Amino acid sequence: MSQYSEVLFFGLISGTVRLAAPLLLAATADCLVQRSGRINLGLEGIIPCAAVAAVWTSASGGGALAAIAAALAVGMLLSILHWGCCLLPRVDDLAAGVALLIFGIGLARFAGSDLAAVLPKPLPTFDVAGVQVGILLPVGIVAALLMSWIVFNTRIGLQITAIGLDADAAAHFGARTGCLRLIAAAIGGLGGGAAGACLSLWYPFGWSDNLGAGAGITAVALAFLARTVPWKAALMAVLFAFAASLGPALQAAGGTGGYHLLNVLPQIVILLIMICGLKKHWHNE
Repeated sequence: MSQYSEVLFFGLISGTVRLAAPLLLAATADCLVQRSGRINLGLEGIIPCAAVAAVWTSASGGGALAAIAAALAVGMLLSILHWGCCLLPRVDDLAAGVALLIFGIGLARFAGSDLAAVLPKPLPTFDVAGVQVGILLPVGIVAALLMSWIVFNTRIGLQITAIGLDADAAAHFGARTGCLRLIAAAIGGLGGGAAGACLSLWYPFGWSDNLGAGAGITAVALAFLARTVPWKAALMAVLFAFAASLGPALQAAGGTGGYHLLNVLPQIVILLIMICGLKKHWHNE
């Protein structure tokens, strides 16, 4: 293998692994939220808030596990806040999600203003063929497979799906709509919290104002593209991360052209997916 090919290969592998982890965690969990009939665009604001919580906990003397727990708690609480807002009369889930997005990004930047120079305790990693893999990536893969089994093989999973299709009909047949949507929102928040912890404790590591910019919206779009099937969302996250890694890997290997288009192509695809998804949502309303 030539030096160019070797640099390109390892650049693609390491980039895919690092970029896929937060997207996989957030997208697979968001599948449950969308199955319950909600679209939470506020995931874009939840992820940076969770990242700040992880860095702040680590800076306060907590270990990596405590930092992860703090991120998960913040993610879950903010997602439940979105669920609560959707219960109010005349409140649309998209509008509540946009409000949470703006609130979360602003809160994260305010709370993290003094954390830019803080180096948190890193996420535990293990070596796979020369690539350092954060512990949350295999956890996310296992969670995606488990969630897929729950969705299609358990009563609670089938009820959540029924609520997303027709909440009134599902309630008529005994499904507790509010409670099940709360469970779905909490799990979606846990996914967002894990994504924030992954970004701040592994890659790109630490806190900055632009940390995770676009990760939440991308995760929502990937969940929609996968038709809210968790294992498909995980696969979509890996494919998107691979596509997003092409440009930087080509540039690192000494490529002289084409990587600019490759850098923006994944975002263009996600934008088109989101437009299609919102049109479908408004049509159903």
